[in-house]
Amino acid sequence: MVKPQYSKVSPFCTELTSITQQMLDDEGILLEDALDILRAEYDSENLTWASYGNYDLNMLQNQARRFNVDYPLSDDHINVKTLFGQMHPTVRKSVGMARALDELNLKLEGTTEAWMMPGILRRFCTGVCSSNNLAF
Repeated sequence: MVKPQYSKVSPFCTELTSITQQMLDDEGILLEDALDILRAEYDSENLTWASYGNYDLNMLQNQARRFNVDYPLSDDHINVKTLFGQMHPTVRKSVGMARALDELNLKLEGTTEAWMMPGILRRFCTGVCSSNNLAF
């Protein structure tokens, strides 16, 4: 968990993620340290990664610039939201994650979308992507 440097965890964020300020105070690490872990333990600069929409992509790029640290991920990014729209043309193109999961008869497990991404991508990318080349 990355500890915010200039803010505190809001009740909204705790409700969305189940992460509390106390958890970050006790266990959180600095952004730069988290990015170093991504590089060292996951070879993140050489993997394709995915997110549901572009929010995570934009946020990571912006935070790296803001804190003057090297961006830790490759430029190979899969926008699962866009991919879902392409694979399911009968559903409107900009469908929320809950609706996409419902369309796939998948249940959201946990409180963050990232925990469900491997299952969604396996459904979308069977025969196209190697799961060993995806980072979440």
